[in-house]
Amino acid sequence: MAVLGVSVRPLAQAGARAGWRVVAADNFGDADTRAASQAWWPLAQGLATPSVAALRQVLQQAQARHGAQAWLAGSGLDGHVAHLRAGAQVLPLLGMAPELHGRLRAPASFYAGLAACGVPHPATCWQVPPPDAAGWLRKSARGSGGWHIRAATAQDRPAPQRYWQQQVTGQPMSLLFLADGRQAMPVGLNRLRVAPLAGRPWVYQGAIGPVPNMPLLKQLQAWLARLVPHFGLAGLASLDFMLAGDARALALEINPRPSATLTLHDAAWPQGLLAAHVQALQGTLPTAPAPLPGCRGEAICFAPAALRVDDALAARLAALGAADLPRAGQAIASGQPLCSVRAQAAHADAVEQGLRQALQRVTQLVRANATP
Repeated sequence: MAVLGVSVRPLAQAGARAGWRVVAADNFGDADTRAASQAWWPLAQGLATPSVAALRQVLQQAQARHGAQAWLAGSGLDGHVAHLRAGAQVLPLLGMAPELHGRLRAPASFYAGLAACGVPHPATCWQVPPPDAAGWLRKSARGSGGWHIRAATAQDRPAPQRYWQQQVTGQPMSLLFLADGRQAMPVGLNRLRVAPLAGRPWVYQGAIGPVPNMPLLKQLQAWLARLVPHFGLAGLASLDFMLAGDARALALEINPRPSATLTLHDAAWPQGLLAAHVQALQGTLPTAPAPLPGCRGEAICFAPAALRVDDALAARLAALGAADLPRAGQAIASGQPLCSVRAQAAHADAVEQGLRQALQRVTQLVRANATP
């Protein structure tokens, strides 16, 4: 199995846990990604989307050298239909069809689908910008991780993949779910960590889950009961939404692929969530396991200063239980992802506190290694 994306550590580890022989390609080559994989190849630099040619070449190598029979698309390929089609010409795509990715990412078809299914969402426009930019956001249909989101301005003009959405105050959240094309089952409700970074106001910085909220979960299940057959959703995917207040949820997007939040829930599934993903793609939903006690979280640590990772820092990050571990000798630019930290506790607020403490410990280590 080949896993490709900007950062694929969660997929590589989940694939290894499912018993797959994983080969991976991403932009970072973190130590734990490589440890979970039989081989690793670079795709692009930093947070850039890889080229179609690079993606195709890696899949050809995965097939020829390691006998890969299918591939999974990870982060950074959202909305890139040409990439998904090109990859599917080399190896079968273990996920939703490229054309469905396109429908879910195109504002016209996605928000029309939400309206047809009676699913509420923030006011959205794409052919022309809003008459008054105040209180609106500018987004890209191909963006991921929140890096593409900006406050709308009076100078905004229509452009390919661009759309505008009214800003909503609340808690960003997601529901990880499995679908078989007809119906869905929830996997876990997650609180998303979104905060400003490097001049970008709404960057994804991690997640906490599962978050108990049965009334909200029932509301989302009612949405999915209509959305799954409308779009033909299948496999492991996530529904992102904004929770405004205690009960008013507004849909934002559907990520038609296994998301990074699977790491918060994978251990509850005896064969792992990627095995459940395959079963759902084949048209059968698995039996849900008993939930694990407590709540878990992961947070991305972005380098506060430029540094070169030495053996001591790499060892200390591993000792802290960090994930997405950089390799000794690797240069990290200021503001780029350095690693991820983890925490576990009885409830989400305690997990958030644990994540903040872990981030502080990593920051202290990094500042001691910062390059002049």
